[in-house]
Order: sequence, then C-alpha cells, then structure tokens
Amino acid sequence: MPFDKPEPPLFLERFEEERVPEKGTLRLLARVTGNPTPVITWLRYVQQKQQHSCLVEQILTLFHGMLHHKQFRHKFVRYTEEVLCSRIMLQRVLCSRMMLQRVLCSRMMLQRVLHSRIMLQRVLCSRMMLQRVLCSRMMLQRVLRSRIMLQRVLCSRMMLQRVLCSRMMLQRVLRSRIMLQRVLCSRMMLQDMIFMIIRTDPYLFIWCRV
Repeated sequence: MPFDKPEPPLFLERFEEERVPEKGTLRLLARVTGNPTPVITWLRYVQQKQQHSCLVEQILTLFHGMLHHKQFRHKFVRYTEEVLCSRIMLQRVLCSRMMLQRVLCSRMMLQRVLHSRIMLQRVLCSRMMLQRVLCSRMMLQRVLRSRIMLQRVLCSRMMLQRVLCSRMMLQRVLRSRIMLQRVLCSRMMLQDMIFMIIRTDPYLFIWCRV
C-alpha cells in the first residue's frame, strides 16, 4: 500500500481476559490491520503514572512506519496520552465507586446498629415498664391483703361488739332473774306473814279482805 494514504491500526479481533494458574501457559489471539502494516508486540501493562511516557515511546516505536508524519505523530501521542489518562481516571472512578459502595455498606451497617440500639432501648424500656407493672401488681396485692385484713379486723370488732352486747344482755337477764327471785322471795315472805296473821287473828284477816 502507498505511504500517502496511511490508515491507523485497527483491531479486527481482540483477545478476552483469561485467568491461568501461576507459572501456567497463556495463549492470546488478536488480528490487526493498518497502513503501514503494524508490528504487534505483547507488553505488560503498568499502572504507575511515571511509566506512561515509557509506554508511549514503546507504542511509538511499534508504529514507526506511520509516525513519519509530524501531524499524525502529534495526534497519535496526544490520543495515546488521553487514552492512558482516561484509563487511569476510569480506574480511579472504579476505586471511588468501590469506596462509595463500602461507605454505603458501612452506612447501612451503622443504620442497622442504630436500629438495633433503638430496639434494645425499647426492649429495656418495655422491661422497665414490665417491672413497674409487676411492682404495681405486688403493691395491689399488698393493698388487697391489707384490705382483707382490715375487713377481718372489722368483722372481729363487730363480733366483739356483739359479744359485749350479748354479755350486757346476759347481765341484764341475770339482774332481772335476781330481781325476780327477790320478788318471789318477798312474795313468799308476804304469804308467810299472811299465814301467820291468819293463825293469830282470823277476824283481822276477814276484816282486811272486806
């Protein structure tokens, strides 16, 4: 092909990423076209920025047939540097994205921790409320017991009053019985006196009746 119509190199077929064990064999296939015919050299990519210029020089030596034109050489160098810079920026973006994902994960973990802490506080509050309820229930039971005891005391007091009332009634009955006995005794005494009077003076008894 003539040199007045240069064509940039173009990959017709690219190799895909493959993983092989350490010290294993790796086979990569690629097809490239261009004017002049590009010379393919396999290089190992280095991520450090200070080695970009060396990598650019290596790429320039590969396409020495095309790079005789200054304009094309300048554009190619600029394009290669932009590609390398964009690749670095892409790596940084990916790293920042990974860092963002980690931050988001840590934020989610923090939210879960805070949520668990809130739940723990609620559990503790509910436990305290349960303890208060139990304490109030115990106090209520004590109050009920004291009320029952008070009722028993009142009942015993009422029983005591009844006993006292019954004792007073008994005393009254005893007094009335004593009075009755006295009345009976006085009546008997009166009858005896009457009989004595009748025996001594029967006319006086008749006069008394009249």
